[in-house]
Amino acid sequence: MSYPKEIIFPTANKLVVRRLLLRNATRMDFAVKLRTNSAALVPEPSQGFLRAGHTQSVLLRFNSAKNASVVLNHLNNSNKDSTIFQKQTLKIYCRTVNRKTEADCRRWFLSPTDESKESHNQLAQTLKIKTSKGFTPLETVLDLPCMALIIQAQQYPVLTVDDSDTVTAHQIDSDTNTACMISESELLEMLPPDCTISTAKGIEEASWNNNSFWYVTSRPICGVLEKFFDSIFPPDDRQEAIAPCGATR
Repeated sequence: MSYPKEIIFPTANKLVVRRLLLRNATRMDFAVKLRTNSAALVPEPSQGFLRAGHTQSVLLRFNSAKNASVVLNHLNNSNKDSTIFQKQTLKIYCRTVNRKTEADCRRWFLSPTDESKESHNQLAQTLKIKTSKGFTPLETVLDLPCMALIIQAQQYPVLTVDDSDTVTAHQIDSDTNTACMISESELLEMLPPDCTISTAKGIEEASWNNNSFWYVTSRPICGVLEKFFDSIFPPDDRQEAIAPCGATR
């Protein structure tokens, strides 16, 4: 994969042409646009669609003489903080495209780039523009999407979608009714016929007994358990006489 960070032009007082090859080795289609802050550089084409598995050649026309004249004019002015003294760059923006987002991408071609988070996520690479008196390559290859975030959510409505058949949604609990509370008579009907309910008495009652708390009683089973344990552990009716301390039997 090729991810260059600069593109070099020969130092000459004439128009020179170099090629930037944008290569898409993925299975997704991309919408690509190129923007530069250099008045001497003209990319052709500056925007378009790059299909999956294809390579697009972009001609970069750089006029060193025009660049030198622009710098000289700004040096003669008193404003030394002009944007000409910023580093000259070529920025490549990239985003995914399909049938539903193609119209939105065409509007994206016309919109100016800014420093928003969305533009930062779509920035594939920033190529620094440099000049050299030595060897300069005729072609520079950049593999997309490079640093661009290709998984993007549509945060805004798409104008081309027909929503005339859209119906306003209802609340999920709009047809829900509050349930009625269970009465005491209904509770008694749901209990088995062999159960009785006792209501707790107040704490100021004179004594605590089996009716001190709310409880449910059923058929007595204590006698059955008592007989069961007696069959396992038979009681011993014998009494053992223990001699006083120090005495022998």
